[in-house]
Amino acid sequence: MQEPSDATHRQITLNCLGGQPAPPIVLDGWKQFSRFSEQARNEFWVLLGPVLLTPDSKANQDLVALFCKKNNIAPDALLSAVGCCEVLLKQSVTMDLASHLLRQDLLALSDDSDNPTEYFLKRYPEAKKELRQRMLMQALAAHGKVMTGLDWRLDKVQHSSHGNHLNTDIVLLTLQYTEGRRQDSITLQLTREAAQKLKVFCDRMNDHPAQ
Repeated sequence: MQEPSDATHRQITLNCLGGQPAPPIVLDGWKQFSRFSEQARNEFWVLLGPVLLTPDSKANQDLVALFCKKNNIAPDALLSAVGCCEVLLKQSVTMDLASHLLRQDLLALSDDSDNPTEYFLKRYPEAKKELRQRMLMQALAAHGKVMTGLDWRLDKVQHSSHGNHLNTDIVLLTLQYTEGRRQDSITLQLTREAAQKLKVFCDRMNDHPAQ
């Protein structure tokens, strides 16, 4: 009879899972990550973001193959580590978990060895900021168009078929937005009066910073 793995015996509850036991994907994946060399751990974070965003892209498959060859890591071991870190990151970010609580989780997974823990923790704040911004954009996109950028140009209207000597400054404001998976843009023409209304709105937003 095959002996059960060490991960089967371990019952580790995690803050990032709301006090629920760590699943095998986390236990096994963290074990793989803890075996990485210092070089592999540092390079792992450069690889992790793109792989999580577009796991099926050819470019990222090539990155995975190159990483494994350079660091002498089996592809299954790398994918196990990626799966583990995906769960830990997404759950921690979703819960807005404080760093000290995540540290408790990682130390528990590491048998109180803080070596792999520090590699994860020092990148957590930046990853948390990026992932929460992505979550916000996904939440907004579920309900309509989301502005993602803008370009502007100042023009002057001199004459038109509707009148001569208008001599009016006009702002051409192009807003980029996403709607679902579609990216598009819309261009608006603003008079000085309209631009002033937009400025008043922006000033009011700045007077009420995010809580």
